[in-house]
Amino acid sequence: MASDRTSGVRTFLIADIRGYSRYTEECGDESAAALSKKFARIAADAGEEYGSEFVEVRGDEALLVFVSARAAIRAGVDLQA
Repeated sequence: MASDRTSGVRTFLIADIRGYSRYTEECGDESAAALSKKFARIAADAGEEYGSEFVEVRGDEALLVFVSARAAIRAGVDLQA
């Protein structure tokens, strides 16, 4: 498995919270920050479940890298749910 992480094709998953800007305007910065923190935790958990490398979170956007496109798709579907 370690050799899989050092070579080969990677699949990137970029996920964000739909309507985050509107939510921030309507509910305020503190609520938006709490939502972003919860999303980061959910994204990290989904990435861990499907064997990704969790790269970063910026506001309402998460970046994950997978060695398997299938795992990236499954994680993306789970994040949508």
